[in-house]
Amino acid sequence: REFCDIIATSSRAQGQAVIEYLGKRPAVVGQNLIGSVTAASRFEQTRRDLSDKIEKAVDSELSSYDNEKERNIVFRSMRNSIYTSSAANVLTLTSGMSTALDAIDVVPGSVATCVFAIIGMGIIPHSNRRTIEDYEARWLRRSEKIGMALESLSSREIQRIHKRILGGVSPYTRYVESEGETLSSLIKECDELAYLA
Repeated sequence: REFCDIIATSSRAQGQAVIEYLGKRPAVVGQNLIGSVTAASRFEQTRRDLSDKIEKAVDSELSSYDNEKERNIVFRSMRNSIYTSSAANVLTLTSGMSTALDAIDVVPGSVATCVFAIIGMGIIPHSNRRTIEDYEARWLRRSEKIGMALESLSSREIQRIHKRILGGVSPYTRYVESEGETLSSLIKECDELAYLA
């Protein structure tokens, strides 16, 4: 909403300033305009139009978001890490008991017990960190797509506003072109008269 308000307010101010300035010019140079300068009141619709377009762009990007699917991805990852951690802890207990009962040698048994214990304790934090990074990456991609859509929309809206301003001042533009042609014709006539004299 704030984004729409900024563009609408600045476009309205710019349009009104241009149209007010040009509206005063005919009084200075005479009433020879072809048509009339358009009022800036049409800029009131800009915020609403832009807001609708932004809402559609965001909805379009977020339409692929499936809350249930996202939740299942996270829960599946957590479940797999718990299973892996549990298996490593079972292996820790098994190798520890086998070492204590002299079923396996003390050094390899102790090493295996320590390795399985480290794996059992480290797998859940590692898996959680990876799940968080994946989740953040998905939302970052969505954010980038929405940002590009906003940039594209604002660029198109600014071009549309620019065209609207140019259309609003087209009578003055035609007046300036007409006066320019008249001046060129007078200069040409003066040059011809100076050449003949």
